[in-house]
Amino acid sequence: MNLSSSGYDKQNSYVGQTGGNNYLTTQKSSSISYSQKFENTPFNMSMNLRHSQNSVDTTISLSLPEMTFSMAKIYPFRKKNRTGPVKFYEKFGINYTGNLRNSISNVKEYDLMKQKFPDDWKNGIQHNIPLAFPGFNLAKYVNVSPSIGYNEKWYFQKYNYTYDPENIHYDENGRNPSNIHKDTINGLSRVYDYNYSLSASTNIYGMFMPRNPNSKIKGIRHKITPSASFSYRPDFGKERFGYYQHVQTDSLGNYAYFDVNAGGVYGNSPGRGASGSINMSISNNLEMKVLDTKDTTDTKAAEKFKKVKIIDNLSMSSSYDLIRDSMNLAPISIRARTTVAGVSINMGTILDPYMLNDNYQRYNEFVWNNKRGISRIGRVSNANLSFGMNFNSKKKESKGGPGGQANVEDEDEEVKPVVPELGSGYVNFNIPWTFGFDYSFSYNGSDKKRTQWQDFANTWFTWKP
Repeated sequence: MNLSSSGYDKQNSYVGQTGGNNYLTTQKSSSISYSQKFENTPFNMSMNLRHSQNSVDTTISLSLPEMTFSMAKIYPFRKKNRTGPVKFYEKFGINYTGNLRNSISNVKEYDLMKQKFPDDWKNGIQHNIPLAFPGFNLAKYVNVSPSIGYNEKWYFQKYNYTYDPENIHYDENGRNPSNIHKDTINGLSRVYDYNYSLSASTNIYGMFMPRNPNSKIKGIRHKITPSASFSYRPDFGKERFGYYQHVQTDSLGNYAYFDVNAGGVYGNSPGRGASGSINMSISNNLEMKVLDTKDTTDTKAAEKFKKVKIIDNLSMSSSYDLIRDSMNLAPISIRARTTVAGVSINMGTILDPYMLNDNYQRYNEFVWNNKRGISRIGRVSNANLSFGMNFNSKKKESKGGPGGQANVEDEDEEVKPVVPELGSGYVNFNIPWTFGFDYSFSYNGSDKKRTQWQDFANTWFTWKP
């Protein structure tokens, strides 16, 4: 706890060194927390009391109290005494998190006790209920996972907006004059939103086995992982939800939408406008198993093989907007990562599927319907290439005592290397060291009149005794 009025610190700053420090401190804060776990149940509870104040402008903010009640995921249809495999419906899970908050912010110290509840304090209760539906296999090989997210907020006041052509009104800070009159209505205001999503993925494997029995390559494996997901969120700006008011704003007949829950302790109402999209991606991994040439065994049965990654990852991703009336397809992102002779290489590019006009503006015409050759795959709007390498000093093994045996009495003692004194400008390379470099190249073009190239190089060298 660290709570005092701004005037107290100024009037008592002469009391020792601590008083002077209090006078110079402009920010103060306090926090009290309590938590409780209910044994043998999935329930938890916590409570917090928070305070912060600024002694310069004498403003204070309080959260009094804030409580959180949560329930770990439970499976209501699952049997306690299991016999046999888990049924489909038994995989349905649900968990819950509830939060209650009552707070006030940026109010003057001398006005704190004058604030009325609930007019001046912001308060509410928030509920979060994610539903975990069981995944299932489609055609044996495609994994499908549906889900629904649900959130609900309870506010104890909301606003009503009306057009008042005879008077000028201001906001809470005395600014933004307008003809909109804002009334506060006390009572329960229920604000909820939800969304749906569905995802599917699978793995496809391809194998290549050399026919030559003496080949050092035992096999090459190609793994392809295609995935797709669908998500949708309805338009909460519709009149049936009651979150927004369509109000006239001036004598010219202009209208605007106003949020009846603006400034709530958990945020405003859900946004206007529906959203829905289909996301698609495909990733590739290519690796081979080769004979380890460092193996010195002579018998064929003792031959050792090692895995070598040819392509760590090669992926393509894009999305399709289901709500827009044109140019629904998003730019195609391509990423690749691999390692060659100890050098890590990262590449990426973005292909725009739509054409540009003479003013370098995108319009609803696909590139593959207007271009020829390799340009048909898309218009390169961005590309990057980076690679780097690290070098480390070799770790030296600790040497034992006479005859190659370690001294027993020194086993528990840390052996520190003896660093000889060197002149200025010399470095002792017996000390562990690290040296590395990286280089990056980026391309940005086709959306401006002049294409831009940028490159950046970085090198570092460190050592530590």
